[in-house]
Amino acid sequence: MKKTTNDLTSHVMDKGLVINKYKGEYQAKRVMMRAGLPVDVIESVLFQDKKNQKETTTTNK
Repeated sequence: MKKTTNDLTSHVMDKGLVINKYKGEYQAKRVMMRAGLPVDVIESVLFQDKKNQKETTTTNK
């Protein structure tokens, strides 16, 4: 079964977010860059994740 590019991109972004959470931003960037994602996409994904983490932290208090 052949996966579409969009499915692979979303999978790589999800994997990058998990790595970002447990191993750090640098490792996440490396994994996503090796997979071929553009740098601007990587930056926006990681920025959105940081923004969402801050919102969740404030609402949990």
